[in-house]
Amino acid sequence: MSLPRKPNISVIVPYHNEGKAVLRTLNRLVAQTLPPAEILMIDSSSTDDGPDLLERWLQSRKISRPRIRSVRLGSTTPSSSKNLGILLARCPWVGFMDCGHLFFPQWLEDQWRLIASTHRPVYGKCRFTGHGPFDSCAVAQTYGLGNEVETIPGSLMKKSLFQKVGFFAENRRAGYDVAWRKRASDCKVSFLVSPLPNIRYESTEVADHSLYLFFKSVSYARATLGLGSANFVQKYFLLSLVVSLALWARPAWWPGFLLLYLVGRGFIWPAWRSAKIAPLFQRYPQALVLLPWTGFLCDFGRILGIFTGLFAGTNREHDFRFEPISTGKRSEKKSH
Repeated sequence: MSLPRKPNISVIVPYHNEGKAVLRTLNRLVAQTLPPAEILMIDSSSTDDGPDLLERWLQSRKISRPRIRSVRLGSTTPSSSKNLGILLARCPWVGFMDCGHLFFPQWLEDQWRLIASTHRPVYGKCRFTGHGPFDSCAVAQTYGLGNEVETIPGSLMKKSLFQKVGFFAENRRAGYDVAWRKRASDCKVSFLVSPLPNIRYESTEVADHSLYLFFKSVSYARATLGLGSANFVQKYFLLSLVVSLALWARPAWWPGFLLLYLVGRGFIWPAWRSAKIAPLFQRYPQALVLLPWTGFLCDFGRILGIFTGLFAGTNREHDFRFEPISTGKRSEKKSH
C-alpha cells in the first residue's frame, strides 16, 4: 500500500461543557506541523457557553484552512459524538482528540510517521499525573499515578477501518473504546501504540471532589455493562455480594475486614497500580487520608452503578446500530 506524503486528515473533537477549552484545543489543532484538512467540533449537547464561543471564533477567523465544521446535531455522549464525526468526516484518515488535553504541535506528524513506517493504525497514549491532592489520589486509585494509558484521543487511523470493525457502541460514556479495540482485535486488526505519551490533561484528570468522583464511578460502571469487554464488572459485583454475605453471617469478621480493606484498597492497590507512589505523599501529606477515602468512593460508586444497571436494565453492545441523525430541525454550522 502506497501512502501519501501529505495525507488528508479529519480530526474529530467531541466536547461537552468544556468552555474555553474548546478554543484552546482548536488553536492547538490549527497550529499542527502536519495541518489537518478538516476539523469537526462535535457538540455533545453542551449547556454552557462553549458552542457560542466556538461560533464567534469561527466568524472572526481570517483563513479558510483547515476547514472547521461546528456540528450540533444532538449527540449526547462521547461515543455517539465520535460516531457522528466519523460519518461526517470527508477525509480518508481520521484522528481523534478531546477538549482539555495538551498535545504537541507535532502530534499528527508523529502519528503519521508511525503509520507510514508500519502501515498500521496508531493509538494515542496519555500520561496520568494528577492535578492537586484529591485528583492525584483519584488517579492513583483508577489509572495509576504516572502511568501511560492507551487511548482513542491522540489516535490516527483510516476511516475505512470502521467499515470493517463497526462503530463505537452508541450512547456510552465509558468502556466503548475498550470494547471497540477488542472487536478490532477479533477482526485481526493490529494497532501500533505511540512509544511516548502524546497527550495529557490540562487540569482535572479524574475528579476534584468527592461528589463528582462518586457519581462518575456510578455512571462509568453502569455505562460499561453490556459491552463485550466488560465481564469484569459482573465479577466485581459478585465479589462484593459474596463479601457482604460473609460479613452478614460472621459479624466478628468486621474489624479484620475493615483493617484489610483500609490497608489494601487505601495503599497497596494504588501503589501496585501506580508507576511511582512515594512522591504523592511527599507532595501531598493529606494523601494518607485521601487515598482510602477515594478508594471507598470508587468502590461504592461502582457497586451502585453495576447494581442499578443490572436491575434497571442496560442495552448490550450488539443492540446499537448507528443511524445518521435527521437534520430536519437541527443544523450543522460550517466554516469555509
